[in-house]
This record gives sequence, structure tokens and C-alpha cells, in this order.
Amino acid sequence: FSDAAHVKENLVPYSERLDGAAGLRISERRSIEGDFVVKRIEITPETGEPRRYEERVRLIGLERFRSMAKQTGLTIEAVRGVMKARATMSGSPPVSL
Repeated sequence: FSDAAHVKENLVPYSERLDGAAGLRISERRSIEGDFVVKRIEITPETGEPRRYEERVRLIGLERFRSMAKQTGLTIEAVRGVMKARATMSGSPPVSL
């Protein structure tokens, strides 16, 4: 679980890198679509056709995450980082559970 608000505020919409050893150009486009972060990946070799992939990750707020955990019988023992103070602190660094 990651801090959904932080992810939305700090999303990098585009990145590109070269994997020289493998001869690949890897470009990634990211966007928020509804409750999802969508990442579209294109891997282009020096010769040949590019390959395209898509990843989707649902953004879930802490209270919804707590509710979902409770419904399945899981117990969240602790919330670490500054997420517990998120309501009063903007610009908090990310936290994962």
C-alpha cells in the first residue's frame, strides 16, 4: 500500500532511458485515469518492432485500505512514516504498508 495522495501529486508523466547493453530504448508514460495509475511502456530495440505493455495500479486511500483489511480478517498493526499525519502535512514523503 502506498500513499495515494503522494503518488498523484508527484507522478512523473514521462520518462525515457536507454539500456545500451541490451540495445533498447524504454519509454514510460504515466497518467491518472479514475482510481488508477496507468503506465504505458514501449520497449524499442535498435532493429525490429517496438513492444508495448500497460500496467494499472489502483489508488486506494488509507481508510478504504483499513476497511478492506478488516473485511478480510486482516489487522493493520501499525501505520509507519508520516502517512498517519497526512491530513495535516502536505508534501509528506511516501510510505508503504
